[in-house]
Amino acid sequence: MGVEVHGKFAADEETVLMYDATTFCPVCGSVDLVFGFKYTNQYWPHLEYLNKLHINACSSCGFGYSWPEIPDQVVNEFYRLEYRKFGSPFYIDYDSLLAKPLQLDKRALAQILLAKQYVDFKDGDLFLEIGPGGGGAFNVAEEVLPSPKIIGIELNEGLAPHLREFTELK
Repeated sequence: MGVEVHGKFAADEETVLMYDATTFCPVCGSVDLVFGFKYTNQYWPHLEYLNKLHINACSSCGFGYSWPEIPDQVVNEFYRLEYRKFGSPFYIDYDSLLAKPLQLDKRALAQILLAKQYVDFKDGDLFLEIGPGGGGAFNVAEEVLPSPKIIGIELNEGLAPHLREFTELK
C-alpha cells in the first residue's frame, strides 16, 4: 500500500525519499506533484541507473520528469553507446537505410528551393546540415545548388561513416 507524505500520496517508501529531494515542479514551481511511478526499464536492465528511475508529474502544468536526475554526461554516453547499438530495439541498419534514393527528398527540396529565392548561391558556397539523418538534404543540395561545399554535423557515431560513404563526403 502507499505512504502519505506531507498530505500527498507516494507509491512506496523509496518514493518518500524522492519527495524530500524534489518538493516543487522544475518547470512551473508548483508543489502539487504526483510521485512514484516506477520507470519500466525493459530494454537495458544492465544499466542500474535506469532501474532506479521513477517518473514524477506536476498536477498543475502536466510536466513529467524522471527522478533521480541523470547527469548530462551519462545521458550523452547512453545515446552514444547504448541506444542505437546492434541488438537495441532502436538500432538502425544504416547500410540498408542510406542507399542513394531514386528520388529527391521532398522536404529538403522545398527548403532549398525556398532558400534559392532569397540567396544567390555561388560555386563552392557552404551547405551546412546539422543532424542530417539519412543525408537526403545532401543529395538535394548536390543536385540543386552549384557545386556546394557540403558539411554535416552528426553526433551519432554509427551514422557518420555511412553518411560519408553514401554522400561521398569526407
